Amino acid sequence: MNDKFLLAREIKNFILKLDDILINFPRKDIMMKKRIYEDSIWLLKLVYNANNTDDASLKIKYKQECITFVNMLDFYIEYCYKKKYISLKICNNLTNNIIKINKMIYGWIKNG
Repeated sequence: MNDKFLLAREIKNFILKLDDILINFPRKDIMMKKRIYEDSIWLLKLVYNANNTDDASLKIKYKQECITFVNMLDFYIEYCYKKKYISLKICNNLTNNIIKINKMIYGWIKNG
């Protein structure tokens, strides 16, 4: 994980934290578990795509999609807490990570 791109590193850390938590999800909500994991991977992919493209309009599109995925991940975490799949402490920890990622993305958009 020798990544100099801080946003990508933060998303990778978030995914690794999720991996430990998602193991304990009940089978009846396997779709939510799958959706959380897939969306977090897609977020990382979008960040890399936006960072590596030279097309300005495509870069803006990727960055805006990143915001959508972050907001969806926030909803998924809230859903998991309300269903009592995760504790308040884990919910707060993940939400703080999502807020940090969200701020980093908004700063990235603002700076070009």
